[in-house]
Amino acid sequence: MKPEYRTALAFIAASAIPAAYLGAAFPLSGERDLGSVVGTFVVVYWFSFIATAVIGVPAFLLLGKFNLVAWWSAIACGAFAGFAAYAAVVSGNIELKSSSRYLGLGACS
Repeated sequence: MKPEYRTALAFIAASAIPAAYLGAAFPLSGERDLGSVVGTFVVVYWFSFIATAVIGVPAFLLLGKFNLVAWWSAIACGAFAGFAAYAAVVSGNIELKSSSRYLGLGACS
């Protein structure tokens, strides 16, 4: 597989990790049936994809320019992206428990 395809697939998968967690843990309907979890995944995926495109892609390009693309830089940038996306959504009302959840989701992505 070409490196460009691997990179694109990695960004698609990185967007799916937070969406899968939030869909399973916090379905929009409040009930954990399959339809609610899948529906929440579909809704949250697009927000996660936007955050990945706005924060993750430029970080990847910047790290690539300095030849710093590695597993540790991906974890660090992902954690930063998760926290930045959370901070943008709550706009200043940051809670420690929620911010650490999104920091961890970003790092896993």
